[in-house]
Amino acid sequence: MPILGQSFIGGQGMRNVYRGVCVSALLSAMLLGAGLSSYRSLAADKEAVKAEKKEAKERAKPRGRLPDFYSKVVTEEQKEKIYAVQAAHADKIAALSAQMKEELAKQKEEIDAVLTPEQREKLKVLVAEDTAQRASRAKAKAAEAKPAEKPAEAKPATGSK
Repeated sequence: MPILGQSFIGGQGMRNVYRGVCVSALLSAMLLGAGLSSYRSLAADKEAVKAEKKEAKERAKPRGRLPDFYSKVVTEEQKEKIYAVQAAHADKIAALSAQMKEELAKQKEEIDAVLTPEQREKLKVLVAEDTAQRASRAKAKAAEAKPAEKPAEAKPATGSK
């Protein structure tokens, strides 16, 4: 009766199979470990990229906009002061802008109330026509802006080789 790991043909067959299985298991474990560690490093790399993007976004936040032509005459220190002034007034300007938007909407409602229903319908048609014309002009302008593709000109063949 053969002992475990030995076959009738000198005992080498089962040992080789056993070694093959062990080597396969070892290689699989190594590859799996390498894959997991590379996955972890990939996740860490993604986190680092996210952090870099966040920092870049914070650096790139608009600080304000200089009035026309100021950039050609002011120093960096003056730029910072101008940005500070703009920031100090930003909230009040935003609130006034929202208030103005509300007032304009009220004004439009009151003006529309002056019109008869027939006039409102005619106005809707006129606005729709104008919108279509604007779109058509924009499309034509975009088509003009694109350079026309010229077919490649064939070069004349030279007689010498």
